[in-house]
Amino acid sequence: MTKTSFATLVAFLLAVGIPAAVCGQQSEAGRPIEQIISNAPGLTEVEAGQLAETGKIVNTYANSLQTRLAPDFAGLDAVRNDLSQIHVVYGIEALYRVPVPAVIGSSPEKFQILYNIARSISTLKGIEYYSASRKRMRVFYLESYAISGPESRKAERDPLVNTIPAKSTVYAFQEDSSFGSYVMQIDYSAGSNLFSPDYVLMSLHNLTKMNYSIFPIIDLKHFHMNLAIILREDALYIYGNSGIDTFSFGFLKDHINQSFANRLTAVSDWFVARMRAKAQELTHS
Repeated sequence: MTKTSFATLVAFLLAVGIPAAVCGQQSEAGRPIEQIISNAPGLTEVEAGQLAETGKIVNTYANSLQTRLAPDFAGLDAVRNDLSQIHVVYGIEALYRVPVPAVIGSSPEKFQILYNIARSISTLKGIEYYSASRKRMRVFYLESYAISGPESRKAERDPLVNTIPAKSTVYAFQEDSSFGSYVMQIDYSAGSNLFSPDYVLMSLHNLTKMNYSIFPIIDLKHFHMNLAIILREDALYIYGNSGIDTFSFGFLKDHINQSFANRLTAVSDWFVARMRAKAQELTHS
């Protein structure tokens, strides 16, 4: 392929919204596969190539905790400790790699921007995911807002901050299109250098039972989801790991895994969309 035709292809892919990581192996400086393996040493060369090409790689697991896809970052022990609190009957981990908009990457406030995106709980309302059972896109969160405590149902403003705390806990009321209404505890943590924290970690636990239709399937604190936002020189890595302790669904195992994989994708897509929206806002401010 000539330089001209490759440039045209890159321009087309970016215009239709394909992540820049799709073009990564030729458009980025250096060797992105080596960069990816350096950042996420658990990946094989084939998986690193897939991540460079598609921007996403997923691994399902059951009955034993796995974090093989995780980047090497200081918060990984916290993810493992969190998920080890339950017996993970079904688990899903996913790694995403996306370009950071230049206006954010060059900002002295980039870490605060990324941290506050993770705390923009109300903006989860209306996001969509691909329903494995219905074979179509479906609204994920019918409602999502911060509350003052586990017993409250009164909406509060998104808990945005001017200074990044080492640790923080937020409570959220959410209405899920599949699992009904429930309360989530969201624990936030960041790297030890709060001026340049390297990563932001969200750890979510359900504080009320989660029902599928009329059937309670996930008991109190038996759903754990961790989402790590990890900034590296070559890209932004988003690592998600979600586990549930519930009864075995037998022949529905693949369906359940696919459902949670799609939901993890939806939350990651939400973060990327909010980051790009913030970049547009900063560009035109």
